[in-house]
Amino acid sequence: MPDFNVTPLPLDISVEQLREHIARLTKREGKLTDGYGLRCPIKDRCDTSCIACPLNEANNPDSRKGMLCKVGVEQEQAETLFAVREAQHQEAAAVPKW
Repeated sequence: MPDFNVTPLPLDISVEQLREHIARLTKREGKLTDGYGLRCPIKDRCDTSCIACPLNEANNPDSRKGMLCKVGVEQEQAETLFAVREAQHQEAAAVPKW
């Protein structure tokens, strides 16, 4: 996997911290799209991934588009970890308490 220069989230991050992190990322994305007019037709699709995108410029510090790519990668990592937390919670709730 390419190095996107993104600090991974700690695996023990709380759900509330994840929600706050995702909210911050959404604000960052808004600043890039509204403030700089950046758009990405790949990111805007629900059936694609910034992490897997061959056009990803997250490693290019001189690219404005790269800033949007980096936010997309961070969002996907946070959303995936959030899904893991939800699945863990559901599994824990399904275990019978004897």
